[in-house]
Amino acid sequence: MRVVGAAVAAVLLLLTGAGEASAQPGILLSQEELPPAAAPTQAGDSVRVRYSTLRTATAAGESTGSIFLPRGDPPDGGWPVVSYAHGTVGIADQCAPSVAGFNYVELPAIEQWLAAGYAVAATDYAGIGTAGVNAYLDGPAAAANAIDIVLTAHDIYGDVLSDRWIVTGLSQGGHATYFAAARPPPGHPRSTIGVPSPWRRRRTSNSSSRPRDPRFRHCRRPES
Repeated sequence: MRVVGAAVAAVLLLLTGAGEASAQPGILLSQEELPPAAAPTQAGDSVRVRYSTLRTATAAGESTGSIFLPRGDPPDGGWPVVSYAHGTVGIADQCAPSVAGFNYVELPAIEQWLAAGYAVAATDYAGIGTAGVNAYLDGPAAAANAIDIVLTAHDIYGDVLSDRWIVTGLSQGGHATYFAAARPPPGHPRSTIGVPSPWRRRRTSNSSSRPRDPRFRHCRRPES
């Protein structure tokens, strides 16, 4: 019975992610080119990354995400970084923005940031594109995912990035933004500014009547 009890406890520990997170955050684990259809048109360079971060509030894990650089040469001191936390898109791996691309609601803001001279680091969140299920609305984990991808971006592009950065997001990403700015997990830098959403509110009738891009339905992988 003791052996069975120990085995059950071990399984529960793995399923719940109990215990303290210990892995160093923001470590680049792998990188690959993004398919052209998943990259913003204003990006001069784009890369999909896998990096160390929090899986849950108390468990270390991995996440994937996208990093975009503006076109042209960086300014003196480097491009400032916008860490963008996306809204609810689904929990399947193919829903990860680094796989499916950003939808018509979120893409315009990313294009505008790049055109204005900001690099963009956009997490997929742990569990969307990586092992396990996304810990939806786990504030410390979402904050860590959004913060740690900035560290990863500096690991790759540190010579052209500024130390100045902010976190912003929409919907689910607004929740991540709050925790990144107000309640970052232990061992993580606090975002100097948290911007809950760069989008103006629209009346439901106007928003719902806007045509949808069929490429972004059902989390389809974009054609390369």
